Amino acid sequence: MIKKVTLAPGEAKPAEFQFRPMEARVYQVSVDGLSGSFSVIEAPPPPALELIEAYFDNGSPMTKKPGDTFTVTLKIKNNLTKDWSPNNILYGFGVSPDPGSPETWSPIVWGRNPFTDEVWPEACGRYGKWPIPAWPIILAGATKTFTTTYGLCPGAAAGSYDGIIRMDDDKVVQYVMHPAILTVVWLKPKLTLLAARLYDARWGPRRLGGYAIFGKVDVTITNNEGRTLTGQSPDYVDLQVTILRASDRGQCGFVKFSRDIPPGTNTITLDRTDKGWGVSEVTLSPGTFNYILKIKVVLLGWPGNPYVEAEFPGTTVLG
Repeated sequence: MIKKVTLAPGEAKPAEFQFRPMEARVYQVSVDGLSGSFSVIEAPPPPALELIEAYFDNGSPMTKKPGDTFTVTLKIKNNLTKDWSPNNILYGFGVSPDPGSPETWSPIVWGRNPFTDEVWPEACGRYGKWPIPAWPIILAGATKTFTTTYGLCPGAAAGSYDGIIRMDDDKVVQYVMHPAILTVVWLKPKLTLLAARLYDARWGPRRLGGYAIFGKVDVTITNNEGRTLTGQSPDYVDLQVTILRASDRGQCGFVKFSRDIPPGTNTITLDRTDKGWGVSEVTLSPGTFNYILKIKVVLLGWPGNPYVEAEFPGTTVLG
C-alpha cells in the first residue's frame, strides 16, 4: 500500500492508512525508511450463550413499595450448533453492588426457604433465581426472549438501588448493570393524630407487683383512608400508648392495643382503670401530675409496617 503525502517546509500532517488483515500474524510497516510491525490475533470465539439484553419491567427507572412485583426479561442468543441453556441466572439490587458477589447485593427481594430453596415472599433475600419450571432453553443458533416475575420483600428498605441481572454459563459470567433503576418508597397511612388525654387517673400498686397508673386515655384520630382500618387482618392496627413524666420523660406506663379505626375523625377511649398502664419505671405520688402521652399507630399488615406518631402534653390529678 503506497500513499503520497506532500509537505511544505516545517509542516506536519497526519497520514492515515487503512488495512484489513486476512490472517492472524505479524505485519511489517515501512514509511519512508522507517519500519515497524504489528500483530494481528484471532478474535476469541463468542460465548456459547450470549446475553443480548437484560432489563427490569420495561427498562425504565422503577418506583416500587415493599411487596410490589417486577419483571425480569432476558434476550439470549445460542451460538452453538446444539440446544443449550444457562447454568444459573440471578437478579437483584444493591447500592454500588459487586456483580461478581451476590452476597454484596441488598436484602430487599423475596427470600428463599433455607430447607427447600422455594421462594419465600415473607422473608428478605439478596437475589432472585430464575424459576426451574420456566428455565430458558435456546435452540441451536436461535435467539429467544424470556420473562419472569419476582418481588420486593415486606421489609425492603427505602432508598435508591442499582439493578443487576447476571447469567452464568460454563464459567463465563455475563451481566447487565442498571444504575439507579429502582427507588423503594414506603407507604404512609393517611392518619392524623389530633389529641390525647389521660383522666380518671389514680396511682397505686398492681396485683402482679409494682406500681402503676390506673385510668383512661382518649385518643382523637382522623382516618382519611376511606375505609375502616382493622385491628385484625388485613391491617393489624397496633395502637401504642406510652405515658411519660413531663419533668424527665421517665416512663410511667406502656400498653399496646389492637383497635379498629373508622373513617373520619373519631375519639377512641382506652380504659385501663382495672389493669393499669403497665409497671411504672418511676415513683409517683397522688396529686398533680404533668405528663406526655406518646401515641404511635403501626399498621403491621402493611408492607414496611408504616406508622404515625405524635406526643401530647397534659395535666391530670392522680388519686
